[in-house]
Amino acid sequence: MPRVFSGKRSPEWWTAEKTAGVFAVLCLVIAILLLGKPAFSNASLPVGGITDPVIAIQAARSTKDVDYVLGEAPSQDREVMRVKERVAFASLAAYTVLFVALSVLLLRSGAAGRMIAPAAMVLAVASAGFGAVSDLAVLRILDVNLFDVTAPMIRSIRSAGFVYWTLDSAIRLLLSIYFFRTAKLLWRLTGALFAITALMQLYGLRDGQFLVIGSVPSGLALLLIAVAMLFPRRRIRVASLGAGR
Repeated sequence: MPRVFSGKRSPEWWTAEKTAGVFAVLCLVIAILLLGKPAFSNASLPVGGITDPVIAIQAARSTKDVDYVLGEAPSQDREVMRVKERVAFASLAAYTVLFVALSVLLLRSGAAGRMIAPAAMVLAVASAGFGAVSDLAVLRILDVNLFDVTAPMIRSIRSAGFVYWTLDSAIRLLLSIYFFRTAKLLWRLTGALFAITALMQLYGLRDGQFLVIGSVPSGLALLLIAVAMLFPRRRIRVASLGAGR
């Protein structure tokens, strides 16, 4: 039988929903900050067709690629990257809380959600960890001359970034299940956007520009989550994974 959640939610449900909504808004705000000033100069060039320097540096394979994105130390673009990477730590924290809050909602939806949600929570924390490792690795090379940037330094950025994007995609696919299990079109659309973002990010491990393009469905999903969680209008029907069997 489907589980029906009326407008009279328990404090735990309301807290999880409100937390998800608030941190979805925070993720959007941080994303806007990352797109704003300070801006990279025209001297910062794409690497492998990746137009976002913050993502492009994660795809660097050599000091030549680092030179394309950052230039020789010191440079304006290195200082801009320093600011962006520090803001990225706030983004990692906000997304971790958002994913954990959504995992709590998935956990309490019953059935297979009880098995899937704990995995999503673990992946959320692990993803943030690898994201932080990647960001720290970028910060470490900002004050290093190009001649002194070693292959292990570059690999540490690339490998941690690879794991981060992989885990982030896995989390989104798992959490999309929560949204697909509701009868509301808005939530199903959110689940679809989560799944589309995940697939684009996974393909982005091969073609990095898709990591940049994936920010569009990701941003739309955040907006829908904020609206659905902070301004609920009707009761939400959530069917268990085993319903109808």
